[in-house]
Amino acid sequence: MKVLAIGGSGGMGRAAVRAALTFDFVSEIIVAGIDNEQAERFVHSLTNSSLNDGSLNKGRVSAQSGNRA
Repeated sequence: MKVLAIGGSGGMGRAAVRAALTFDFVSEIIVAGIDNEQAERFVHSLTNSSLNDGSLNKGRVSAQSGNRA
């Protein structure tokens, strides 16, 4: 299953993305929001987290900006 997490780099969105990563049936998560830099930092933190060895991410999470200025 592919997941689009709109607002996924905010407080509640981060918790939802981390929870979704624990499910084996989730194949991809796109973190989308207005602030692409914040989304990129969050995605990067999932890969480099001291809480895990980065294996939870396994390349399944990416960031996408909602800003179409």
